[in-house]
Amino acid sequence: MYEISLVPDVKGEMIKQQKIRNLVFMICVIVAGSCAAVILILVSIMTGQSIKIASQDTDISCRSTGLTTDGKSCDSGKYGTGIMKFENVNELLTIQDQMRNINLLNAQKMKLSRIFAYLDVLLPMGEDKILIDELNLSLENGTIYFEGNGYSSNNTHTRSIEAFKKKAQASYYDTGAYKRYDKEVGDYVDIPSYCIEEKLENGRIIGIYNRGDPGCEAPMIEEETKEEEQDNTENDENVVADDETQEEEKKGVEKEKIRILRSYKTSAEKEACKAGNNEKGRKTTDCTKDYYFESSCIVYNDEGTIDTNATIEACPIIVDDIVTSEPKIGKDADDNTVAVFEASVPFNIEVFYASNRHMIIVGPARQNVTDSYIQVRDMFTAKAELEEDQ
Repeated sequence: MYEISLVPDVKGEMIKQQKIRNLVFMICVIVAGSCAAVILILVSIMTGQSIKIASQDTDISCRSTGLTTDGKSCDSGKYGTGIMKFENVNELLTIQDQMRNINLLNAQKMKLSRIFAYLDVLLPMGEDKILIDELNLSLENGTIYFEGNGYSSNNTHTRSIEAFKKKAQASYYDTGAYKRYDKEVGDYVDIPSYCIEEKLENGRIIGIYNRGDPGCEAPMIEEETKEEEQDNTENDENVVADDETQEEEKKGVEKEKIRILRSYKTSAEKEACKAGNNEKGRKTTDCTKDYYFESSCIVYNDEGTIDTNATIEACPIIVDDIVTSEPKIGKDADDNTVAVFEASVPFNIEVFYASNRHMIIVGPARQNVTDSYIQVRDMFTAKAELEEDQ
């Protein structure tokens, strides 16, 4: 079948152009409608922001002055009294700021009495010794400045200064926490520092643990082994309760002072104790009575001995080389010849932070002084007189 188009070519071209025109018009209508919708959305957002900003401005004004932005009185039940109406507003805001920063202030609190422990270990003593006649400490510069007299057995008196520098380089500090085994946790936990009083006895540090004091560990009651529990179950009918014993168990044991040698445990020793405590339900090692000191500085070798060099690098007491002036010859109050010099010691600020608990300074000969027991030895002297020819 054949179809014959009787429409002229001109008419057909016109119809095609009309279809294109209609399509373009429809697209324009759709785009215009979309733009109008976007504009409405933006206008609503801007209106909402303006309303929110105005509301916040009113809140700020009411809380600060007690008046709205247009000068009207605010609802005191909603906003309270305006801050600016307080006469001592400056002091109030200062106290609030201090309360927010109290933790930071505590972390930065210094314990300057440690300078005596620091110097006690740092300064050489014996035949080659140094005595101080003037001492200054600058926390801002992190430096101890002192003027002192050097004494040496060979009468050159400079050997004591060299010994002083070498001793400082070979010394370190140690800090940390005393630990106890908590059977409920199944691991070692910190003993609060205020429950420990350290003492120095025969060159060894002993921590006196006031167990049972308020805030310290609650007294622990020994548990019976499984065998004892079975025996008690079998003989339960023959057991007569002792009221006094039960009352004592409820209250726990009385307060006691436990002496803890400031000793260390390697990771292997701690794990062995915990493993032994739980082996087949029997106590092969009584960890509940196990105490030790957990150091934040001590570094161990693979064989369990202290790696002194690594420990010094981890917690040094000086952070740079000690600078000393050229020594001059003088006479002390007893007419002894001494080397008079000045020293600048760049100390490690960590030594003086009070947040570092149970601080000790350890010298090459392992001598140390604790926070709780600071002995100010004879390290000070009168200023020496320089010889006139200098």
